Amino acid sequence: MAEEEFPMRMICLSNLLLGRYNDAVRACERTAARGNWWADHVLLVAVYSQLGDSTKAAVAKTELLKRQPGFTLDKHKAADPAWKNPGYGLRAEAHLYAGLRKAGLADR
Repeated sequence: MAEEEFPMRMICLSNLLLGRYNDAVRACERTAARGNWWADHVLLVAVYSQLGDSTKAAVAKTELLKRQPGFTLDKHKAADPAWKNPGYGLRAEAHLYAGLRKAGLADR
């Protein structure tokens, strides 16, 4: 994970969690194109799904599962220290995890 992607990744995640999907998608695409981290594809799957773009969501999902076989929402939550913050958890459920479920990713 290169340092230059971090600010754009935070813009992506912040806008996604605020439900600003059109603003999030540009930042998420830039981060995923420049970086080489599987978690960028998690964000892409969610934002594409929330925008109703099932074709792009499916492509991002395929890339995610190629980079992180066995990915589940429960495993992702367990590895996310912010998940313990109730405010974050509510927004993540409403925007991030709802998008991942729309794309057909499993909870367990």
